[in-house]
Amino acid sequence: MRRRTKFLRTVLLALLLAMIGRLAWFQLVRADEVLAREEARRLQEASYKPVRGALVDRSGRPLAVSIPQRDVVASPFHMEAKNFASVAAALAPLLGADAASLERRLAENADSQYLVLARGVDLATAEAIRKERLPGIALVESSERIYPQGDVANQIIGYLDDRGVGIYGLEAQYEEHLRGVEGFVRAEMTYDNAPIAGTVKSNTPAQDGLTAVLTLDAYLQRVFEEALDEVIAQEDAKRALAIAMDVHTGEILAMAMRPGANLSDRDTWLKPDGTLDAERITNWAVTPLPPGSSFKTVTTAIALEEGLLDLDTLIPDSGQLEIDGWTIWNWDRSVPVEPRLMTIAELLQTSSNVGLIQVGQRIPHETFQRYVQAFGFTEPTGLDFPHESAATGLAGWEEKRAIDWANMYIGQHLEVTPLQMVRAAAVFANGGRLVRPHLVRELRDADGNVVWTATTEPLRTVISEQTAAEVRELMVSVIEKAYHQARVPGYTAGGKTGTAQKFEGGVEKERGLGDFLGFAPASDPRVAMFVLIDEPKPPGYGGTIAAPLFAKLMPIVLRTLGVPPDNPVAETAAEPAAPQAEDKEKAKVAVPDARYLPVGWAAQRLADAGLRPRLSGEGAVVAAQSLAPGSQAEPGSEVELTLAPLVPAEVMLPDFRGLTLADASRLAAELGLSLKQAGGAGFVAEQSPAVGTPVEAGSVVTLRLSTVRP
Repeated sequence: MRRRTKFLRTVLLALLLAMIGRLAWFQLVRADEVLAREEARRLQEASYKPVRGALVDRSGRPLAVSIPQRDVVASPFHMEAKNFASVAAALAPLLGADAASLERRLAENADSQYLVLARGVDLATAEAIRKERLPGIALVESSERIYPQGDVANQIIGYLDDRGVGIYGLEAQYEEHLRGVEGFVRAEMTYDNAPIAGTVKSNTPAQDGLTAVLTLDAYLQRVFEEALDEVIAQEDAKRALAIAMDVHTGEILAMAMRPGANLSDRDTWLKPDGTLDAERITNWAVTPLPPGSSFKTVTTAIALEEGLLDLDTLIPDSGQLEIDGWTIWNWDRSVPVEPRLMTIAELLQTSSNVGLIQVGQRIPHETFQRYVQAFGFTEPTGLDFPHESAATGLAGWEEKRAIDWANMYIGQHLEVTPLQMVRAAAVFANGGRLVRPHLVRELRDADGNVVWTATTEPLRTVISEQTAAEVRELMVSVIEKAYHQARVPGYTAGGKTGTAQKFEGGVEKERGLGDFLGFAPASDPRVAMFVLIDEPKPPGYGGTIAAPLFAKLMPIVLRTLGVPPDNPVAETAAEPAAPQAEDKEKAKVAVPDARYLPVGWAAQRLADAGLRPRLSGEGAVVAAQSLAPGSQAEPGSEVELTLAPLVPAEVMLPDFRGLTLADASRLAAELGLSLKQAGGAGFVAEQSPAVGTPVEAGSVVTLRLSTVRP
């Protein structure tokens, strides 16, 4: 018995020593390894979402911005059932929801650890929820993409998927730069994936996305889109487009397409029958279309460059031409008794099909093909935009018949993109160099530092400076001698009309395309423009519908860029007739408020009211005026405007009332202000802050619009 007890004691002692040794081994030798393993079991990793970078226009106006928000998440699993009612009652007024409905959702999902109760809650509401310290309720970071300029440039901006990833437009093209870099935290986590204080082992902050500064001007974009809406309504057209580009840098100043859509309202993406209207949300400026007679400028440039004709060469125009059994007519189907001998200038002015085909026939096929490739028509332009197409109809050269070549010389039997056409105009305007169009000027980090800048170097030289100058001269003659409706007030300009047929199933459609290609100022070209109206009501000639729109839009672009007029029109205003004595009271006009406006705006506002400005002092804005705003004065009365410098840091708010939103945006841009539309349509009816309020540069002015002009 004693021996057995001694044996058991020895065994127990041995086991105890083994356990002590094992513990000592872990405590002294493998302590770090054990602790690390246990810590790894406790610690988890969570990510911080970065804020998506903004898209802003060339002046810094925001076009697409991500606003931080929060999703309200519940964990009924960690929330005792007795708390469902109290939690629902506390959340309901903050979320604008029904307390009974919230309580029912919690009860129906009692086993859930992640139940989203509300998405996109603003930060103020989220803070109010946080202060309630409700059991089982967490706030998860999220964001909403908003568009401060409304539907401006929606086909260019593009859109995101439901995960916030860019899938079209600039949002997709610059996804890698806009999305930012996620941050990470390693710590013990609560049920809602929030780190527990004091347990954080590593913390890497998120890097917000870069800001993309576009080449577009939001003001010009809006003006273009409004003008296109008008012409679509007037011409009962399917759609319309206008592009303005800097001929030296390739910067796209405006690329407008209508109809468009509101990226925030997906109902506007649909046709009346409820199906998706893809053209409202896609950029069809980079898809091929027949250019028509505007392409004749390219044929002319090739012939001049190759020395196959000069400006004095006479070409016979018989009004019709037989090729391969086909008869090609001029647009007016007029056949003279005897062929008319015409210079290349006259052929372009009359847009002669017969004459330009004969010019093209002088060009060897391989030479024509080589130049078409040099102009960039056979490949995408390289625009920083996804889904760009190249020209079609410019392949299978060896299979083309004589009639096919003839049609190509005059802009038929081929399709080029509107962007390729405006780039061709830039070649004529800048001295023969091919530029790369682009929509983003630079990328900036969160501190405003420029981290990338787009290149503006020309890709290659296509034609000589002499040939480019000759084509410019010819295009100027088209406007000055034939199409006065394309004249640009205050500036010289060159251009060419275009009208093209459209076919469907091999049959010509009743409605075609009307376009106008041009540049200005002709003395020192800065801007190239292409205007296109798709399927206007017949006859739909480019010279009657697109040329006037070119004349309307081009001076706005040039003035916005600060390009001085090279052909100022002398305006002599007749002295206002003196009213009869009995009509003096009736003839008086109200004096508008010209204070705090830039000088040009102030002078125009007085002129519109029938008053004459007289300037005193030096500066860029009006500090005071001699006749008080709202007072009565006789037409033609003189109002003294006292000028003062525009202080960049502080702006005195002018009177925006009575302006359209487009004009208000332009005025705000000149003063360094931002606008926010509080509702309505038409003209500015109210503004906040009020007129004369001093604000910091960059401040936001809220406007409410009304259809009744105040």
